Amino acid sequence: METIRTSATDEWLTPAWLIRRVESVLGQIDGDVAAEPGRSVPARWHLTAEDDALSVASWANPPTASTLGPTDGANDDVSPSRLWMNPPWAKASHFVRRLLREVDAGRVERAVVLLPARLGAESVANLTERGYPRVELTGRLRFEPGRGAAPTARGEAPFASMLIGVGIDADAMHAAFHDVGVVVQAVRPRRGEGIAGG
Repeated sequence: METIRTSATDEWLTPAWLIRRVESVLGQIDGDVAAEPGRSVPARWHLTAEDDALSVASWANPPTASTLGPTDGANDDVSPSRLWMNPPWAKASHFVRRLLREVDAGRVERAVVLLPARLGAESVANLTERGYPRVELTGRLRFEPGRGAAPTARGEAPFASMLIGVGIDADAMHAAFHDVGVVVQAVRPRRGEGIAGG
């Protein structure tokens, strides 16, 4: 089974089938802001733990395709990026807050984010309260071992996982992931309306 490593602090490999579906939703992956040192995800640019994505000035695309990382924010000739984000799960809320700042600033157009399916977690709530659709993956995502693991080891996540589509409509998420999970989209009451309770 072909797999791809995608977490900066975790040596488990995300299944390649999942990355291919993410590519189909995004069109292409411009950046991986939580890349492993091997930069396995097929993105135009990568930020590893060594690059410290949380302290980089901008997650927008660099001005030229030959640039290896995102812009430093000094050049106005940049385009909004399409990101894959599988953050180190212990730092997920920090990565999500940063992602939302980048979206609000117009530097990120779309993103697919892999997170533990913990509905009460700050990282999940911050995304779903904006109405971004999520895919609650069926079963537990099975990762492959990375560097230093026994070749026969297989890593099933100890909890359910979800994908959240930032700037992506629910229909596109459904088209790509309907056979591996359930697509859910939060609906917020309109101003002045409440949710009836019993």
